[in-house]
Amino acid sequence: MMFSSPPVPTNGSYSLTSPFVATRSHTTVRSHWQYRDLEGRILGPEDDTFLMPPDEMECDRMDLQHNMLQRVIRSLYYPEGLVDRILAPRDGPAPAILDIGSGNGTWAVAMAQKFPHCEIVGIDLTPTLPKSPVPVNCKFETDDANYPLEHYANAFDVVHCRAIDGGITDYGNFLNECARALRPGGILLLVKGTTIFYDPQFTPIPVLEEGQEGFSAVNKIFHEATQVVKSRGGYEDAELYWKYWIEHNPNYVRGLYNQQDRCVPISAWLPDSELDGEARLLCELCKHNILAGFRSCRALLLEESYDQQEVDHWIDLAEQELHQKTFRAYSRWRFAYAIRTDKPWMGMQRA
Repeated sequence: MMFSSPPVPTNGSYSLTSPFVATRSHTTVRSHWQYRDLEGRILGPEDDTFLMPPDEMECDRMDLQHNMLQRVIRSLYYPEGLVDRILAPRDGPAPAILDIGSGNGTWAVAMAQKFPHCEIVGIDLTPTLPKSPVPVNCKFETDDANYPLEHYANAFDVVHCRAIDGGITDYGNFLNECARALRPGGILLLVKGTTIFYDPQFTPIPVLEEGQEGFSAVNKIFHEATQVVKSRGGYEDAELYWKYWIEHNPNYVRGLYNQQDRCVPISAWLPDSELDGEARLLCELCKHNILAGFRSCRALLLEESYDQQEVDHWIDLAEQELHQKTFRAYSRWRFAYAIRTDKPWMGMQRA
């Protein structure tokens, strides 16, 4: 089933070309996006790299993920002190933030509320439809970050990218374009969860086939979804290479790249003595984020002609593993940042 884009909100929260910050902004995506229905889930065009469904169910999952990550680092961003200093009120152009892959807009709206003196632009492949009122200092644009960001050149103090790796086709060049959008001394914030799970000793858990001892359907589903993303050209494991790409890019200050990893139990499988109220809530948020992710992965796998009965069987087993706490594992999230140099931006050298 084919149908056109959802209606664009009329409350001033959405714009193809924002009236502030990126005065030369333009859309680099198709002007009339065709959506498809797959068993009740909305998918984008068949030739799109990132196939996670941009529908209400996925937006609800993004809210779960946002709440979970905010509790993981006890902030909207890492590193908190450095970002606060960069975004402090000042004379001249207002501090500005670019949220690439803004999803349902939750992070951008929260930042606009926290920093009312800043200007925030969120971009995504599909129109952003925030659930909460959008502050006047926040705008959303439809744009594809796989294209050059020259229309945002030298416009932002913070560029934020969270869990967008699967939709990026040339990550090294993408990081270079992020540097182009940053003002001198600006900061790039990267956030990504790995698609590998870790056992209680923090050792990677191997992906096994059903029938093998230690098989996990949770592990299997995310492994298969990762392979699909990679086959379509996305970088689902880009966080493993962030340090290398940044340190070999002349547009970022050498030696100032920093990253922190945080491990989160995928359910409340730890002993009760190790779980206070906040920790238990964090485990529950992680579990429900994964449970909702199964349904998005299902649409992705069926789109790639996986057997529906087998996929549904995996999901049934995976839900049991989470509810019964039999898959004792951690998910790992990486939070990283890099600083833009004060030198003129340099394009990438192509062989």
